[in-house]
Amino acid sequence: MIAHVRLISVILALSVLLTICPTRLSAQFSWPRPIEEQCVRIEFLRPTLAQDDPYLDISGYTLSLSGRVKVGESTLLTAEIPYVSTTASFSYPALGISESETKSALGNIYIGLETIQGKGPVFWEVGMRLPTLSEEKEDAAMLAFFGDVNRWEAYVHHLLALQAALNYRNAYQSGIVLFFRTGPSIWIPTKSGANNDTEVFLDYGGGIGYENETIRVGGGVSGRVIITEEEFLFNDKRAYHHAELGVNVRLAQFRPAVFIRFPIEKELKDAISNTLGFSLAFVF
Repeated sequence: MIAHVRLISVILALSVLLTICPTRLSAQFSWPRPIEEQCVRIEFLRPTLAQDDPYLDISGYTLSLSGRVKVGESTLLTAEIPYVSTTASFSYPALGISESETKSALGNIYIGLETIQGKGPVFWEVGMRLPTLSEEKEDAAMLAFFGDVNRWEAYVHHLLALQAALNYRNAYQSGIVLFFRTGPSIWIPTKSGANNDTEVFLDYGGGIGYENETIRVGGGVSGRVIITEEEFLFNDKRAYHHAELGVNVRLAQFRPAVFIRFPIEKELKDAISNTLGFSLAFVF
């Protein structure tokens, strides 16, 4: 008789965590939005893992609630609450074994500011991720390492992340939009342990799109490089990249959107095929 195991903490940890060793993870990229858009937004992400185990199935989703509200003529207060749920199922009919376990957790909450000078195309962001993820529920966040690569720092327990970014977003009369983003992220452990070094990363990304009164479409590539180490995520690799395509529709004060992300590096492709996302914002 094969004994019962905690599927999330054992199977998922071995098949995912040990496969790519995500001990220092972070990324940041998004389509830069007009600074004047105050909104409440909910986002749903559904990753598809590149797994070929006929007995093991890992699935889940990431849900994020965020908002932006003006606190000055050219400054907005921003906040985000991430939530993740992961299910691991193991089935071996020949031995009559069928086990399934689901774990859910609140991630690290983000609080920040966005500001713009005049009416130019450049605006700044500064903020922090608070260490609100419970260590006892860290298993639930493992799938988020793949499905929500833009916010990996939201799913690392005992971590305070300080972030800043310079954004360039220029919309031309033709409808073409160019955007670029770069900035540092500093990871500060809040509990002593095996990996308690402060780490510094540099985020970067850019792309092109088109927008009019009713629709926005676009795509881009983003990346992250670690500054304080010679490698992260994979052996002998300091950076990773992924591509994103998306469409956003304007329906009065609502902004429904759909997007898909693809990893670029082979090592990450071996772990995840793609991530499909949906979001809905209410602009006020």
